[in-house]
Amino acid sequence: MYLISNRNLCSKEKYIKTIVEAAKNNVEYLILREKDLKYSELEKLYNKIVLALKENNTDVNIIVNSSVELYENYPVYGIHLPYNLFKDLLSKGYEFDRTKKIGLSLHSTS
Repeated sequence: MYLISNRNLCSKEKYIKTIVEAAKNNVEYLILREKDLKYSELEKLYNKIVLALKENNTDVNIIVNSSVELYENYPVYGIHLPYNLFKDLLSKGYEFDRTKKIGLSLHSTS
């Protein structure tokens, strides 16, 4: 089961509590989908989530949405990318970590 985050739908306090509760109830994957955050803000949020999970003796596989920086710098489970960004990265010679999962979104065929 996957949980896709959107911190704009609830309070900051409830956001973290919901993630922890989901992890305790067998949600295996969290897609950290906070596209509007700058990297430094996303990094802080990621670390808050990891700390809250650790403090509550639970865990979830975190898949980061679109942030190649977070994907490279932290032990996330994987990354979810728009197909066009994936193709662009490949065309620039980017090499994905083969130990991590990659998910792609295809919103149109063009």
